[in-house]
Amino acid sequence: MTAIVPRQELIVRAEDLVAAGDLGAVAALLRPALAQVRANAVPAAAVDTAVLYAHALTGTGHPTAAADWAGWAHTRSRHHHGPEHPTTVRALGVLAAALLACGRSRPAAACYRDLTAALTSVDGPSSPRTLAARADLATALHHAGTCATAHGELTDAWRTRRTQAGDNDHLTIRMLTRLAGMYRDCAEPHLATHHYRQALHLASAHPDPLRQQVQHAATRPPRHDHAAVCTYQPPSRRAASNPRPIS
Repeated sequence: MTAIVPRQELIVRAEDLVAAGDLGAVAALLRPALAQVRANAVPAAAVDTAVLYAHALTGTGHPTAAADWAGWAHTRSRHHHGPEHPTTVRALGVLAAALLACGRSRPAAACYRDLTAALTSVDGPSSPRTLAARADLATALHHAGTCATAHGELTDAWRTRRTQAGDNDHLTIRMLTRLAGMYRDCAEPHLATHHYRQALHLASAHPDPLRQQVQHAATRPPRHDHAAVCTYQPPSRRAASNPRPIS
């Protein structure tokens, strides 16, 4: 007979596996527990379990199912605890990531806007979590083709973090790397190369995985599907489409 593990102990085990990066094991651990969840009389720990399960599903290539679980968890937590409760906020972040992984960039951007607002209220506008959410919002906007807005959002978040923590901060470097990738996708190679060169130089002083992650990002080709939605116009392209009149 299989022993029933208390749900809170299950969550602790799952959190440890998340920290170790073993999301497949997280999904396998939590799936049986969530099979017993019913629409009524759901314990609070079940909502936390669903958030962890959704995170694991996203990381193991099942974002559609992840979005369903994260949306369910977010709705229940928001109803019972309000928009700024830690479980509500965490569920919203997982939902946004799952939607983005599904290719639903506009709903993901809406979730990231709500997440940024909640974290601004809880942590303040310049906290690491708030700035990281703004960077994720910028990514969703970029995927949706709202490129100039995405560049501005990420640039502002990066500059704020850079002022707070300096050039060598992990989050600063990650934001700079992401900004370079956006410019690369938007066919602005000079800015992309400039930012990648900076990020590579700064990351070289750090151990892996940050150094490897930046190196991998810098050698990746542009996203092939971005051209179809891109609305960004580099200065050279704007000048060509709006020539000055000959005097």
